Amino acid sequence: MPSAPTRFRHPLDSPDPVAQHYYGRFLKSGKAPPWREQADGLAAALWRGDPLADAWVEKSDTLDRARAEDLLESALENRRGALAAAPFELVALFEQLRAVPLWVDPSAIEQGCRTARRAGPIAGAVLSGFSLMGGYRSSAVVKPLIMTGKLRDGASRRLTETGRFVVAITEPGALHGPEAGFQACVRVRLLHARIRRRLARSADWKAEAWGLPINQADMLGTNLLFSLGFLIGARELGMSFSGEEAESVIHLWRYVGYLLGIDETLLPASEREAERIMYLVGASQPAPDADSVELARALHREPLERARSERQRRMARAEMVVRAALSRILLGDQVADELELPKSSWRFGIRFLVPLVALLERVRRATPFGNEVAYLLGERWIKRAVARPLGP
Repeated sequence: MPSAPTRFRHPLDSPDPVAQHYYGRFLKSGKAPPWREQADGLAAALWRGDPLADAWVEKSDTLDRARAEDLLESALENRRGALAAAPFELVALFEQLRAVPLWVDPSAIEQGCRTARRAGPIAGAVLSGFSLMGGYRSSAVVKPLIMTGKLRDGASRRLTETGRFVVAITEPGALHGPEAGFQACVRVRLLHARIRRRLARSADWKAEAWGLPINQADMLGTNLLFSLGFLIGARELGMSFSGEEAESVIHLWRYVGYLLGIDETLLPASEREAERIMYLVGASQPAPDADSVELARALHREPLERARSERQRRMARAEMVVRAALSRILLGDQVADELELPKSSWRFGIRFLVPLVALLERVRRATPFGNEVAYLLGERWIKRAVARPLGP
């Protein structure tokens, strides 16, 4: 096993002070340091990819393109006899995908979907202002995004695609193959494998510094930003979740992580585990660099990319101010300053809305069918948001 890439900051020996403070505040169970073996295991994960997906991608490149695509589509749609004459690599991948782990609780996954979707516009704000923007703080994590042009060129399209992925996997029942959420996970998994293969062979990829492209540790960090990150951000904006609801969101993303090819032994089984792992992953990240700032700026300016008229551009500038304010609330000033997000007094105005959201949440909990009404309203907002055309 090679030594840890130079990007790795050991959480016990040389943690990043900003990340240590930032992620440490989410440790409800205390700030006891992790065992050294856990940190060492995370360093090793920086060298690991997704063997099953990687093997199929390599094999598919030796086949006729149309044939490879037909084999994959047949497997995704679970057509009769789809894998009978398929290469071993595709059979092995789908054996893992269809082997639903014994820990999977379908009722908890459905509750996780409904909990996420009832957040409606707050879920969208957290996705953009916390999950995506917060991920750019790591100068190592952003390297595949920079080298492939994602969210630097065509930020609006990429943000919309990410939103549609989240919507697809949070549709109740959609993660059971061959439904849309299941297919979305497989397609993203194979996209990651293709990018990993291409970048790992590139002369521009600095493996000794960054490890393997789209490695297990970075995929785990992204999973946490979308699971625990959603709970953290939504609570910060006034939403509340019962213990069962919070655990269902973690459970949902645990299964999503499994479908995306993340090692089962890394995925948290509870919110408390997620907090500790998020601290471990966050405190081991390198500080942001110019690439981080470039991607943060591209995401910040995404509303302008969508604008087509002067009126839309005025609205886009207002939206940018609000988004920057949300990011400062959710990420904190230290992280926002590192990413060079503009300051605005709007964050104080948004803070006044938090008690209103909290009041509405109390009404929801106290009202018969309150959860169902909130879910339907959130569902309506999500369908309108997803209907937005993809960017250029």
